[in-house]
Amino acid sequence: MLFIDLIIEEINRHISHLVNPNNSNCYNSADNGNNYLVDARIRYDVKKYFIPSSYHWNIQNATDVLSYCPGSWNNTYNTSALTLLQQHGAREGINVFFANEGNAYYDLLIDQTTTNYNAAASTTDCSESPSTTNLGLLSRVTMTNEFLEYRFANVITNNFTLDNKLQVARILLHELGHSLNLFHSNLSCPENILFGGFSSQLNYLNPSQMGIMHRSLHLSSVRKYVCCELPGAVPRVLTRESPEGN
Repeated sequence: MLFIDLIIEEINRHISHLVNPNNSNCYNSADNGNNYLVDARIRYDVKKYFIPSSYHWNIQNATDVLSYCPGSWNNTYNTSALTLLQQHGAREGINVFFANEGNAYYDLLIDQTTTNYNAAASTTDCSESPSTTNLGLLSRVTMTNEFLEYRFANVITNNFTLDNKLQVARILLHELGHSLNLFHSNLSCPENILFGGFSSQLNYLNPSQMGIMHRSLHLSSVRKYVCCELPGAVPRVLTRESPEGN
């Protein structure tokens, strides 16, 4: 569970200590020049569950689609995963699955038939967008092979660094951003957490993106996961009915 603890530690620190990119390509004209706020005023209350299931551990049992998006999971995997969560008393929330490709796990860690991680394993993570019409919709994220990569770096190459930890935290925040209705950001702004490349270089969100996230937490299917109010002297004011992402 150390790997999960390291990531949890970072995601709330990142979203409460956003970095000003000083890059005009990152700024949204709709924010009227106020393009940097240090704190998105959202916190993730994380509960960990270790579920010993070799079937669900292998994400290849879920789908043949290499993105492994939850929306493409077959009925057997989908239904049994939900049942397992209920059996383990998992509370309702945005469920993040740290599953692995079984073939890659054995090739890289067990049999050690290759040391070429990028050739052996998928590096695709995926999440589901919320709905404003189906408020009972589930919200799930797959962090495919992130634990495998952590184990590979520790056991085989012995080079899991602070940068690796920060990178995984940014990737998870990126996927959680999609869970709160954010789309990929401007490709000329690699500093943005929702950068459409491999991972962002910094942790930045513009105020319009924050507004979309807060609006989603009030009006979409993820509203049922909101557990409390984060105190603050200045409320976020949403001035558009359907704000668009940058």
